This record gives sequence, structure tokens and C-alpha cells, in this order.
Amino acid sequence: MADAQTLSADSPPRPGSRRLLVDGCIVVVTLALATALFFQRGGPLSEGSEVQASFSAISPDARGAECAGDLGLADYRCRFDDSYQRDTDESRREIVPLNGDHGLMLLDGVFEQDEVRDRIDQDRPGQPRKSYDRFKIYCTLRLLHRIESVKVRWTRGAWQNGGPAWLAEAEHCTVRAD
Repeated sequence: MADAQTLSADSPPRPGSRRLLVDGCIVVVTLALATALFFQRGGPLSEGSEVQASFSAISPDARGAECAGDLGLADYRCRFDDSYQRDTDESRREIVPLNGDHGLMLLDGVFEQDEVRDRIDQDRPGQPRKSYDRFKIYCTLRLLHRIESVKVRWTRGAWQNGGPAWLAEAEHCTVRAD
């Protein structure tokens, strides 16, 4: 009878047993450590991290996607400042807003990438926006800084609140038809 009550190493723990308590503690500690590490890194997106992202675009976005606001950064600028006046400081790099699978991104260098520039050059400029075919841009981005508030517009229309966005540098981009 004593042998029937003895648990083997691979038998499931009985309710209320010490082994069940130890297993539960191990799970709780593991989850706590994983959560702490996740938030220490700043979540899935954090400054300095490299991410894969995709964006749907049309050729006029290279000239017509604009942002406005003071980014508070020495090296980067929107095309327009807080008061919607054109920012002409050529010593800072102008960034372009695009919506993608990580939300709004303020991108440096995406339209200068060879494959993206080649795709844009295939289209005749000056056509109505609706006549352009959409294409998908796939990029490796380096996240530089989280911007809390920025205004955006996709044509010469009204400004919209873009909300928070990541400023990112395009390191490598490819293009596919949408």
C-alpha cells in the first residue's frame, strides 16, 4: 500500500503536494523575469533597435507626404515647423511620414534607397493621385527617437494629428507591387 501512494519522478503532482507548489513558483518567477526584461528593453520597439517594417506608398508620397512640428532634435526636421511655416534649415535632414505595420513612422532616407527611387522614377509625375499604382516598401529601420506629437498631411490638404511616431533611419529597403 505504501508503494501505491509513492509518486514516481514522472507522475503528475497531486493537488496540495509540495511539487505542485514548487512548479507553480518556478512558473511565476519565470513570468516575472520575462516581463521585467521586456519592459526594460522598452517593449517591442525601443530606441536603437532594428525593426522590419512595410509601408504602402504611391510615387507622389515622396514629395507630398509632409510633417509639421518641432521634433526637438538637432539633426532632423519636418518640412514645416510648429506654426506651419516651411523649415528651410538645410543643415538638418528632412524626414517623411509614412504609415506602416508599426503605425506612423517619420523616416529618414526611405525615398533615397535605390530600389525605392527606381520604382518612383517609373511613374510620370504630375498625374492625378488616383492614377498611381500603389507599391509596398519593405525596410530594415533603425529606431532613433520616439516623437510624442506631430502633425501630418499626405497632400496639400488639411493637417491631421499624427499622434506619437517613431523617427527612424531606413537602412535597407526593397519594393514589391501592392
